[in-house]
Amino acid sequence: MPASLVAKTIAKVQTKQDKAKTASSLANLCTQSLWEQSIEAGKANELVAALRKSAEGKRALAHKGDVHTQTIIVNVVSSGDVDESYCGHVPLTKDSEFFFALLDLWKEGVVVHPLGGHGLSLGDSDDAMTWACTVLESTTTEALEYYLKVHCNLDVEKVFQMAADGGVITETVIDFLTDQNPDWSTEFRERLECLFDPDSFTHKRKPTMLTAGDLDELEKMGHPVKHRAVVTIDRDNWS
Repeated sequence: MPASLVAKTIAKVQTKQDKAKTASSLANLCTQSLWEQSIEAGKANELVAALRKSAEGKRALAHKGDVHTQTIIVNVVSSGDVDESYCGHVPLTKDSEFFFALLDLWKEGVVVHPLGGHGLSLGDSDDAMTWACTVLESTTTEALEYYLKVHCNLDVEKVFQMAADGGVITETVIDFLTDQNPDWSTEFRERLECLFDPDSFTHKRKPTMLTAGDLDELEKMGHPVKHRAVVTIDRDNWS
């Protein structure tokens, strides 16, 4: 075969391959766009249902099973009536992320719960504030700066200038926070009280604890819960 003919043949094959790749890329873009539009239209559950109908879809969901839903297990005990005691999973949300972030900062005196994760007993909001302040005062400068900016909306430049030499904030954190915002302690306590309000856990319309149905659905979607801590509270003191 003449060299010129070979070159033309190779060129045609390459052109066909390029066209095929372009068509494939366009198809993928269209598919992705349709998925995104469907999710925005509130059709996410229908997409998951469609995936479950095929073997390939089920494999895809199973492959994503390592994506866990982060939670804390809250153990609500009642000294007055054992029958009123219960426990459940509270997930990571915009309202609870400040507490999950505190768990990340907790390095000293950490207790491991028999069920796994950190073990923490908070009899009332005073116990919770004491624990939170201890964690904040014992963390590193960099980590504290990030936490206060992101979760407390506070400008912390001054305190880090004061502690630049040692690199660790001790004893001055709470005083500094109060100087920056006199209502800081009250506001932070209110956030803790909202998070651990026993009535909100089992609220009829919008419970903050995951229901049995929620847990089943997350399992089916390939996002099983994985708790970060077990927090025990006294129902009578948090009500």
